Amino acid sequence: MTTPTLSVIIPVYNEERTLPGVVEIVRTWGKAAEIIVVNDGSTDDTVASVKQFGKTVQVISYKKNKGKAFAMVAGVKIAKARYVLFLDGDLIGLTHRDLDRLIAPVIRKQAVMTIGVRQTNKKRPNLAKPIGGERAIKRDDLLPILGEIKHLGYGVELFLNNYFKKRDVRYVNMPFVSILTKYEKQTFQEGTVSYIKEAIDLTREVAKQQTGNVTPHIKRLYKMILEYLKYATLGT
Repeated sequence: MTTPTLSVIIPVYNEERTLPGVVEIVRTWGKAAEIIVVNDGSTDDTVASVKQFGKTVQVISYKKNKGKAFAMVAGVKIAKARYVLFLDGDLIGLTHRDLDRLIAPVIRKQAVMTIGVRQTNKKRPNLAKPIGGERAIKRDDLLPILGEIKHLGYGVELFLNNYFKKRDVRYVNMPFVSILTKYEKQTFQEGTVSYIKEAIDLTREVAKQQTGNVTPHIKRLYKMILEYLKYATLGT
């Protein structure tokens, strides 16, 4: 596959431990025209952790936390490439092959969007599958909806799923990729607040998608959110 015109956008909040590893994988992959890190009000050394990469990484930094969706939108606005690939900054085990498999269906016009499915406990289903943060999509497909999504916080992934549900969306298995839990990155109090905020954002987005009676689809989404948060401290 020829090198695509691609911007990699990494929205981050307190990811000093894992962000350098994610950036290094993208950098050595060699298929990104630019790497954009959006620091969403981190209180640790997230920004300092990527200074070693110099001009290879473009950093946008906000003093206050504005939410994941806001950070994603900020990255899209300055991205120069035709396609964008979103990656979470706390990924562990990411490989060049994972990146290839995420972008290939979109570049080849086999899908409008791909969603990465991370490693999960084999004893339970991957409840985070519909809300994975690893996504590839054509930038022009996002531009018309940036105003709608920038204040959705953690609900942005559910919004995108719903918005593109009638078009081809492909899930890409990443069996050896996992993430840190919020409790591994933050204090117990901060992690709890983050999970509560995530629950609120996700539930709000489910409610917005509801029209009339509560459909089986909405019931499944709501159950998925509750189950996801129940197991979130184990990592997904």
